[in-house]
Amino acid sequence: MVPGAGPVDAAAGRWGVLPPPRDPAAGPWLVSGAGAATDEETDGEPTDLDEPDLDDPDDDRLVKGDTAARVAGRRRVAGTPGDSDSGTGTGTDVDTDEDGEEDEDEEGEEFDPEDFDEPDFDDDEEDDEDEDDRDDGPDDGVKPSWQKDISAVKPRRRELAPEVKVAAFGILAALLLTAGAVVLAKTLGGDDSSSTDTTVEAQDTPSAEPPATSKVGDCVYTADGAEPSRPVTLPPAGPGVDTNPAKMVITTNLGTMTATLDTAKAPCTVHALRYLAEQKFFDATPCHRMTGPNANIKVLQCGDPTGTSSGGPGFRYDNENVEGVNYNRGVIAMANAGAYPDGSGSNGSQFFINYGDPNAEGTQALAGGYTVIGQITEGLETLDKITGPGVEGGAEDGPPSSKPEIQSITITQ
Repeated sequence: MVPGAGPVDAAAGRWGVLPPPRDPAAGPWLVSGAGAATDEETDGEPTDLDEPDLDDPDDDRLVKGDTAARVAGRRRVAGTPGDSDSGTGTGTDVDTDEDGEEDEDEEGEEFDPEDFDEPDFDDDEEDDEDEDDRDDGPDDGVKPSWQKDISAVKPRRRELAPEVKVAAFGILAALLLTAGAVVLAKTLGGDDSSSTDTTVEAQDTPSAEPPATSKVGDCVYTADGAEPSRPVTLPPAGPGVDTNPAKMVITTNLGTMTATLDTAKAPCTVHALRYLAEQKFFDATPCHRMTGPNANIKVLQCGDPTGTSSGGPGFRYDNENVEGVNYNRGVIAMANAGAYPDGSGSNGSQFFINYGDPNAEGTQALAGGYTVIGQITEGLETLDKITGPGVEGGAEDGPPSSKPEIQSITITQ
């Protein structure tokens, strides 16, 4: 049978009837939709009128370089009616490489515009509309170049291997156990000279130590906390004080005064003054204060090495002989700073000599507050020489204008 003349060939899409005879002068047969094709069969027989083999690149009946002729009826363009809508086709798909050559895909594969969508890496669920995800497989044709470098799988964070995690937790647990053991050992271990424990233990705050005292018989001398104006200590302790009659001699730069001391009524005071005189505490000290002739009391105050009314021996003792006494001219009494909260006295080294009788107000002010120790028996003229010029600047209270100074004091019994 002549090819192309039978019903089978017609069903296959070939010629159903013989083409009309051609005029040899009309030139070679042309392939419909393609460029001119020359039949150069050596025999030149009409049997060579079958259609050119488009899949055979050596078929000379197809003009080389005519791309349209090679792919006519075979290339299916996306969007062609009956292609994307039906999802079927019988043509052969062709992809064009970067070098301009065309690659053939398998027959029957569709090209859908959705196939060129970029994959959604943030969508963990499979996209039912993404046909490319369903159709891609190891046997698919060549994918576009951009698809070759992109994975459809969402990147995962790197995680430690299970055995590494177990080892890390084991090390952490060991460290915690070691630290707990150290703390427990320090808590229960007691004293340890090599321990570096920095815990500060509470210590009892030491209470204020009682002031030093010295007791001589019934006389008690107590440190007053002040720095002595001269280097002396508390009177040494002893079984008792001397109560024999005593005489006191006061030598000044303006003369000498002598007095008798009442050791029977003021034994502790006389004992303290005698101790200080023996230590030369009064030597070269001023009589630093006096009151004027118009004051309620008329006194000359001595016995402070500093001349400020604040000096003393650094100890104190109680008042004596304050009842039934007076503060008239020539009487010697002890100056003080008043009673302490516990009622104890503040007598020290300072004393005053009354150079005149006080008035009623003065008498009331002095009564019961100052220890009387004796009476000037000789040297009242020396006392007048000292107090006669009055107070410096004419004041009623202040340093004497005569600037008296005690050169020494002696007490004998």
